[in-house]
Formats: sequence, C-alpha cells, structure tokens
Amino acid sequence: MTNGSDVRIGRDLVTPVTAVLFLVSTITGIMLLLHWQGRFVHTAHEWLSVVFSALAIWHVVRNWHAFLGYLRRPASLAAIGVAVVASIIFTLATVSPPRGERGGPPFAEATQSAPVTTARR
Repeated sequence: MTNGSDVRIGRDLVTPVTAVLFLVSTITGIMLLLHWQGRFVHTAHEWLSVVFSALAIWHVVRNWHAFLGYLRRPASLAAIGVAVVASIIFTLATVSPPRGERGGPPFAEATQSAPVTTARR
C-alpha cells in the first residue's frame, strides 16, 4: 500500500515528464509531416512517443475511477466515438501499398491514373 507521499512523488515526476514528451512528440511529428528532418528526428519521435504512451497508460491506470466517469457521459462517449472513427478512416486512407506495387494512399489512385490533360483543366 502506498502513502500520500508516494503518489505525490509519482505525480510530481510523471506529469511534467509526460507534458514534455507530449510537446516533443508533437514537434517531431510536425517536423516529420513537413519533411524537415534532422538525422535523428524519426527515431527520436518513435522512441519518445513510446515512453509518452507508457506514461499516459500509467496516468489512466492511476486515475481509473475518474476515467470511468467519462464513460458515463454521453458527450464524452460521442467524442471518443468520433475520434476513434476518424482515426480509423484517416489511417485506412493513408495506408501505402507494399513495396513494388503501384499506388499510394487510396485517394491518390485517381490522380495517378488520370491523363495529364485532365490535370491541366
């Protein structure tokens, strides 16, 4: 069993580190999106995002009862549902084919097969 000081130490350490890693993950994610990559941006983004995710899971576990409160609110459930559906749609829309196969994201297929004259209109 933990006492109040153990919980406080955990929150005093985990919350600021989680905030910093969220910021780093956001910045490196934008750098990757804009194709402005230093030598280690991709690797840093991946590994620091893993640490961020682990800390976020720790946060949910530690605050499980409060988290369950969100699942009792219709607006929260709607927001969670919209976020999940949008994430799935975006992920499926941006899936690249295996190497060696023609194409890219499904929405790009029309532009790849359209004649050049169509693009000039």
